[in-house]
Amino acid sequence: MKGTQYPITVSSILLSAVFLLMYLFFQLQLYNGTFLIMFVLLLSIVFLKEKNRVFAWTIIAFFLGEMLLLYGNQLIDQLPISHSWSEVVKSLLILFPLLFIFYISKKFKVKFNIYNRRPKWEKAFSLRFSENRSHVIRVKQLFIALWIIFLIVFFLLIMRGNVELLNKEILFGMIVFSIVNGILEEILWRGVLLTKFVSIVGEHLGLLFISIAFGFSVLSVEHALAFVPVFFIIGLLFGKLTVSAKSIIVAINLHIVFNLLMFLTH
Repeated sequence: MKGTQYPITVSSILLSAVFLLMYLFFQLQLYNGTFLIMFVLLLSIVFLKEKNRVFAWTIIAFFLGEMLLLYGNQLIDQLPISHSWSEVVKSLLILFPLLFIFYISKKFKVKFNIYNRRPKWEKAFSLRFSENRSHVIRVKQLFIALWIIFLIVFFLLIMRGNVELLNKEILFGMIVFSIVNGILEEILWRGVLLTKFVSIVGEHLGLLFISIAFGFSVLSVEHALAFVPVFFIIGLLFGKLTVSAKSIIVAINLHIVFNLLMFLTH
């Protein structure tokens, strides 16, 4: 199966939509709905073609890992450690879905992550704004532009007094969290999951599905509905940089900066 290219099929798109629905239920804490769909998916695996069967097992592995992550978070909340360091430990639990998907990838001999290489900084790609209007930009240019945007937002928040002064321990914990979380989340979302979606629905649809799911990822936080479009756009930009640069390193860098910004303005 390694390196095999498959045509996009209706069943592949439906499976991708099933993942979105399950993840939406999961983030809204409608766990019965998530596991009911998972049970139906498990029963239907025998009727799926090989590429979709592997993807179905990947979905199941992901949600089993997410459930362990959820229980792990609840246990960590009981530990007598500071909030910043509890967030660091919680970030390490992202290893659960990663390891489960890694097992499935090894079992079926498929690629785990196709974006684990050095970035192609000079790679040019098109940002389409409408049917007749697009703009060609290089990976390096968009990377710098996003850095500048993050810095502008940060300084605007400082001017408005929205940035908290932190002691050294909290600041160090925040930096460690931003790095650990940024690396592991990008490996999971723009590395592993994007690889799996691209393998069954192609680059464009795969990027769209992953970005929508990344937008859903904030729904577990109270009053976070307004942030869904923000995280969708960020996921789309990080994903576009990843597929264009053929590397998650670019997105990891930006994700770490984004985490720092979010932490400082919390």
